Amino acid sequence: MISIVIPIFNAEKTIINTLNSIQATSTELIEIICIDDGSTDGSRQLIEDWLKDTIYKTVVVEQENKGAAAARNYGIKLSTYPYILFLDSDDQLTQHGLQHFIELLNQYPGFDVYVGQMLHLRGQKTSTISTHTLRNGPTTLNEQPALLQSIGPSAKLYDKRVITQLFDEDITFCEEHTFNVSAYSRNVFVSLEPVYLYNIDTGASVTQNLTKTDLYLSDALIVRQRVWQQMDRPSVWNYYSYRMDELIVSYLIKRTLSANISVDMMLVIKYLDHMVTTAYFDKALSKIVNFIMIYGSKHDRKIIGNWCEINQKEFLIPTTSVLYLRQLNAHLKEWFKRLIN
Repeated sequence: MISIVIPIFNAEKTIINTLNSIQATSTELIEIICIDDGSTDGSRQLIEDWLKDTIYKTVVVEQENKGAAAARNYGIKLSTYPYILFLDSDDQLTQHGLQHFIELLNQYPGFDVYVGQMLHLRGQKTSTISTHTLRNGPTTLNEQPALLQSIGPSAKLYDKRVITQLFDEDITFCEEHTFNVSAYSRNVFVSLEPVYLYNIDTGASVTQNLTKTDLYLSDALIVRQRVWQQMDRPSVWNYYSYRMDELIVSYLIKRTLSANISVDMMLVIKYLDHMVTTAYFDKALSKIVNFIMIYGSKHDRKIIGNWCEINQKEFLIPTTSVLYLRQLNAHLKEWFKRLIN
């Protein structure tokens, strides 16, 4: 019934907990597909030892390190069951998560994507994600653009027959966006039941590797261009701009510059150019400009100031006194954060 695809790279510290979370469901209609993406630790041996005692059909394959997107795509290709669930090797399913998806299939058949809820996992404690507020039941992306809050593949069950857009293997940042936007364009069923535990202790987020910000910005522009080609409703696009431009890109720029790591402003300008020539969430543009003015170098501020003048966005540039107050406030916040940590 369900193929569970697990991309794995050096996950020896977490993979057994991940696999054990599957074991909580006794049905045999489960297939576990582990794609070892070039691990150099003991992940493979741990997986093989664990699988010796499982009741499930299992597949374990190795590939050279190509990234999570390629591993997931390979898992889709190898899957033999009609539904696919993606599980990262440092995350877990909730105790009844898998069983809940099976119940949804039986009670509400015929949907292309089933969306469950995700919890944050830190140590042994879980917490809700307040931004993920959706309406329960049948829906579409046009009806609920907030589906884009959960734009990753986690906590979802996909009908394999409708997967026409694979994960983008040529990029490493937001490579799942086009896949999920395509999936969300079909018939979706939302459940408010928590099914997935996202491990926030493992440091897997690419925003923590700030030395690669220029690469991520380049990828972000590619993703934005591709998603723009997929969408046909202004309300959906504005929400995507909020999700991508404000919550991801502006945050990435802020994190990098505030850590005194430089950002290629020409990449930022290219990204902003695409924003203003398509459609965008106003606050997202304001935040990107504001973070560069607060945390960027004098040269960065000059470049972004020139861009604002050319594009008639001078109102986004703060006065000298306002900028000083914003910088002071930002530095005080950072100081206080370090103090309490």
